[in-house]
Amino acid sequence: MSETQVYICNTHGRPRAIMALRVTDGRREQVLPLADEETPARVTSDGIAYVLRGARLRAVRVADATELWQSAPLRVGPGPERETFAHAVRVATGEQTVFYGYEVLIPPVHYPVVGALDASSGARLWDWRGPERPIPMSGAPSLQAAQGKVYVITAAGIFALNGADGRLVWQAPGDVAISRTVLSTGSFKST
Repeated sequence: MSETQVYICNTHGRPRAIMALRVTDGRREQVLPLADEETPARVTSDGIAYVLRGARLRAVRVADATELWQSAPLRVGPGPERETFAHAVRVATGEQTVFYGYEVLIPPVHYPVVGALDASSGARLWDWRGPERPIPMSGAPSLQAAQGKVYVITAAGIFALNGADGRLVWQAPGDVAISRTVLSTGSFKST
């Protein structure tokens, strides 16, 4: 949401699209069509949509459907054939960085991968691999970017990574039961 528009995603009906609606009266102002193989991951308040197509993340301006960049495949290196790249990708944005997170499944375990892309070019900056956990999977990690860090929330706990280089700054004790986490500017609250 911005001061003048709210962005909504229609991914179940036709047409599949991201729409910008005027805040004052709900009038549709812009439409970004989505292909069947595209999954929206995030839309920023300045109208940039981050859309997953295959294993690549695309940055597209909603107003005129201009593709700003397309990342290299997010999956790091060639994995074994039994490895499964989870198509659910979460995205958080910092001032000059786009953070992404997803789960990799290698039976009998899974683990989160978090990485950073340059917001102006889509160039890969760093990748971080989280701890392995036994199946069942808990889904893609939740991400929050604030104060130069990216906070990664998984069933294994909370991990604070330095946004500039992906270095682990701190982590919550392992096996913390987290049902919902709220990030405020100065602290975490878990409920």
